[in-house]
Amino acid sequence: MKKLPLLFLCLIILLGGCKAEPAFPLDKFKGKFTAFEKDVKLKGEIISDSNNCMALKLSSPESMRGYIYKYTDDKLSIHYCNMNIDCEVDYLPKGAFSQVIFSVIKSIKKEENCVLTGSYNSFAEYKGNCNSGEYRIKSDIINGFIKEISLKEIKIKFNNLSYIK
Repeated sequence: MKKLPLLFLCLIILLGGCKAEPAFPLDKFKGKFTAFEKDVKLKGEIISDSNNCMALKLSSPESMRGYIYKYTDDKLSIHYCNMNIDCEVDYLPKGAFSQVIFSVIKSIKKEENCVLTGSYNSFAEYKGNCNSGEYRIKSDIINGFIKEISLKEIKIKFNNLSYIK
């Protein structure tokens, strides 16, 4: 009978010290993004699914409103008004914001490319390598929604994300 409180205390200590692994960053989502590239601020919507398909639609700056970038595996389509350009993914520089987003999300699909470096109150931080270079991700610790991607001089923030089945 005297051992029961001691056993109970040990159980509390063991369970209290356990931390759940943060959710891995999601590669299937839709929502809004803001990209900061040097002195340029871009805003738009993003859809990313599980088949290496991603679409970005720009809403600002005004000079780029309506541009749509569609990525499918190694193909890129750029749409604006009635113009369509179909090309290889490498058509744009590796450092272009759309290339960065696509490369990072494609890298996340291969989980070994994306390594947890720390977890904090509400987010987890990951780092990895992709075609555009070394990147860092901040994602929601519970649901895995990406909050931010950083790579060199580019920072991309995401909000209002929802999961795509």
